[in-house]
Amino acid sequence: MAFCMNCGMKVPDNARYCPNCGSKIESSITDTDDGEIKEEEEKKDNFYLTSGHNPKAENAENEFFNAYNTKSEASQHKNLFKEESYRKKRHKPIVICIIIIAAVVILLCVGKIRSGNSIIKHTASGHKPVTSSSNDDYDKDDYNDTDDSDYSDESYDTDDEYADDDFTLKSSDDKHVQYVDKYVGVNASAVGYTSLGGDRLIRIGDGLLTVNYVTEDGSYVGVGTDEDEEKLQDYVVTAQNIAPNTKVKIDFEKDSDGEEYSSLTDFQSYDHIDLAVKKVGSKGNGPKLKTIKAAPDKTKYYIRNYVGKNAATVGYVSLGGDYRDRYGDANIELKLVPEDGSAVDISDTDNAIKNLKKYVVKSQSIKPNTAMNITYDKDVDGLVDSQSFESITLKLKKIG
Repeated sequence: MAFCMNCGMKVPDNARYCPNCGSKIESSITDTDDGEIKEEEEKKDNFYLTSGHNPKAENAENEFFNAYNTKSEASQHKNLFKEESYRKKRHKPIVICIIIIAAVVILLCVGKIRSGNSIIKHTASGHKPVTSSSNDDYDKDDYNDTDDSDYSDESYDTDDEYADDDFTLKSSDDKHVQYVDKYVGVNASAVGYTSLGGDRLIRIGDGLLTVNYVTEDGSYVGVGTDEDEEKLQDYVVTAQNIAPNTKVKIDFEKDSDGEEYSSLTDFQSYDHIDLAVKKVGSKGNGPKLKTIKAAPDKTKYYIRNYVGKNAATVGYVSLGGDYRDRYGDANIELKLVPEDGSAVDISDTDNAIKNLKKYVVKSQSIKPNTAMNITYDKDVDGLVDSQSFESITLKLKKIG
């Protein structure tokens, strides 16, 4: 393989002209015959120059274009290779994205299945708010008074050990700890007092317990009118859902310096008590009650039992016109659904209690003793930021 003396490119051994620059290739022959050949070649070149026909130049031109075409073809192959490589590189992210999207879809499907299983489990536990209009679906999912599969009845009644006259209430010198008294056997009118707000309250140290009277048939026994007050005298307490001498923890509000107020309470481990009552002189011990767990602190309470209670005793009519119940600093809406499809009119506060007295609670959408967690606003003391449940659906039945 020879080299062009002009451009330095490699040229074929038999080439006369450089296919790159067209320059004449000098021969490497050096013997005596070379002189004659060279002289003959010069004569031919002169003839070609005068005649205008130069086969050598044409050959060189052909060789040049052949080399160029070869080079161009190689360049085209190279470009095709680059384009194919680019196409593959361009497609590679698309393939990766498709794989990622497919993986996400699979994970979402698995999560949905697991979530569905979780909902099924919660439904079995009574956590599912009822949306079906079918009574069968409603009763199947909700907690009612016959659902005791995983709930123990720990209420205290006339058959318990403290039902005798030897009971002694524990005393406490610590205002943060008080004990529940025994009310079984006491006339309903002698238990507690009626507040200006119309609630029946029991004082326990510096704290208060709100009283709910519960009858066998769900009829109303409570306060609100003079007639209601007099009616209390006809009933005697047969059971209480917090046993006597149960400890009640009480926390107090604090001032800006962190000092506790003497009697302004901030939290109680119990703030409601259910008292089963029957008419004086009647047979039987009255209804059974459900014991609710004590709240450990103001960030966690447990859902109360509403089943078997008169609808007028389980909540209050808010300023917004709905029916609610308090849980510490939080409150829950009580959605009232009569089983016959009728509406309970509570828009008129004066007549709301009168209308509610006609109904007894047959089931509730969240099971008693279900934990309700409460979080507070970090900037405003006592302001609830969120809570586990916003509402409970109560299915009602007309009394009589």
